[in-house]
Amino acid sequence: MKNYRLISSDLDGTLLNSNAEVSEENLSAISKLRKKGIHFVISTGRTFAEIPEALKKCSDIRYCVYSNGAVVYDKLTDHRILACIDGKTVQKILDVVSGYDAHLMIRYGGCAFVDKKFQTDYYFAYYNLCEAHIRVILDFAVCSGEFKKLCSSADNVEAISMFFHNYEDKIECRKRLTEYDTIRVVEVDKFNIEIVNSDAGKGNALHSLVDMLEIDISDTISIGDSDNDKSSIEVAGLGLAVSNSTDELKNAADEVICSNDEHVAEYVLERYFGSQ
Repeated sequence: MKNYRLISSDLDGTLLNSNAEVSEENLSAISKLRKKGIHFVISTGRTFAEIPEALKKCSDIRYCVYSNGAVVYDKLTDHRILACIDGKTVQKILDVVSGYDAHLMIRYGGCAFVDKKFQTDYYFAYYNLCEAHIRVILDFAVCSGEFKKLCSSADNVEAISMFFHNYEDKIECRKRLTEYDTIRVVEVDKFNIEIVNSDAGKGNALHSLVDMLEIDISDTISIGDSDNDKSSIEVAGLGLAVSNSTDELKNAADEVICSNDEHVAEYVLERYFGSQ
């Protein structure tokens, strides 16, 4: 059995179950892994403020990668490695996306901001928001009455998330945005795109973290379920896709494991480290 030293896990659709909750079984497994000397790292598209309290407060989790790799955070020292989008580039992105009928979220300073007037069930359905994104908005997002003004002055942006009314608009917008070599465009749902700095991404964040910890990248495991996990899945020593993953991620992974409702951390503990 290989001597893995670090596990990087996505949240929504992976470590969290279908109710966006972390199970007691997973928390117990994370504790057992830490006692074995294994770092269990959260790697999520959410901002830090959007991470469930049970995980933020978990003493067995020291490192968090959030906003799709824009930030690598050490909870113990408060040290952050940043790969954010500068204000000038943010405005270029907004110039492009303003021509599309889309629901916008902008993430910076560890928080998520949305336009107050579009946060109703009608607009959630109209813009095809997935359930996980809706829960994040209702539970964590800051609903701004001056969203356009907020966006116009935003700098060091961690990520921009969009859900589109029309799928064709999403494809066209994504194509236009990929012409900018300073940003990376990924997706977590059919009608969604997520925009981050080209130096961000979960794969690059994993490289930054293991360099800091002096761990060989081959001694890592990465677990995920969607497109924004692909870069991490591909660079890790062992890439695992949960059974509810997209077909693209399953094809990129080394192995397909249990679903997000079957206690992923517990499964990995038992399968790759022994249960005790």
